[in-house]
Amino acid sequence: MPKSKRKLSAKESPALLQTAIKTLIGSLVNIIIYFALTAVFSLISLKTDAKSDYFRYMIFFISAMSGLVGGFAAVKPIRKNGILIGAVSAAPAFLIIFLVSSIISRTGISITGWVAAAIMTLFSAIGGIISANKR
Repeated sequence: MPKSKRKLSAKESPALLQTAIKTLIGSLVNIIIYFALTAVFSLISLKTDAKSDYFRYMIFFISAMSGLVGGFAAVKPIRKNGILIGAVSAAPAFLIIFLVSSIISRTGISITGWVAAAIMTLFSAIGGIISANKR
């Protein structure tokens, strides 16, 4: 079969596809960490009878930590374009987190949700920068 007609192997596939896959893997890590930390903080707030005023700050912290780890995981195999790939890896994660929370609460996104999205994107970019510059 001629070279132009055969299917590309994993080594020959375009770099863009490889980058997209790595970015989605980083987003998946971001989502898993977000929901795991949400469960932990929910349990802590339930056991300690925390005030609802603190929930906003917990969400901001959870968004920052999951974004940092997700951005780091997205850029780690690539080792270049850390800020861009890190920030882009937050978009699918936030979209899925937004959809799940909207389905559960049956409401739209509030200003706190937009701030959490900005924090997640910022910290994903920071995680990407750290991963790209790590020796």
